[in-house]
Amino acid sequence: GPILEEVLQGLKSIGVGLTDSGFMILRPDKKIAFLNTLMEELTGLHNHNSEGQEVTAVARDQAFVALVDDLVGKVCMSHGQPITEDFEFSGSPFKVTATGISACGVVKAISLVAVRNG
Repeated sequence: GPILEEVLQGLKSIGVGLTDSGFMILRPDKKIAFLNTLMEELTGLHNHNSEGQEVTAVARDQAFVALVDDLVGKVCMSHGQPITEDFEFSGSPFKVTATGISACGVVKAISLVAVRNG
């Protein structure tokens, strides 16, 4: 709905400003709503050809696809509670945290934040 779109717009503006963390917004069906520049670099995905596409359809890294599947499933089962997993992008260790964005107890979107370890 319109309120969710406003929330997503606000998150996108925050994501654009994050330069030291990868940031991605997914819908519960794993369709990409937004990637910031660092997340584009880490994943090889780009907003212009990934937005609205399912991660499984556009991501080349099957380990990343498996991570997204796992995190989205856990976040939806936990009603949006943050879930953090370790993941390596091109050999560099990151902590990836998924958090649900809920409305009326239903997860409407998921934010993924990737922060470099160390």
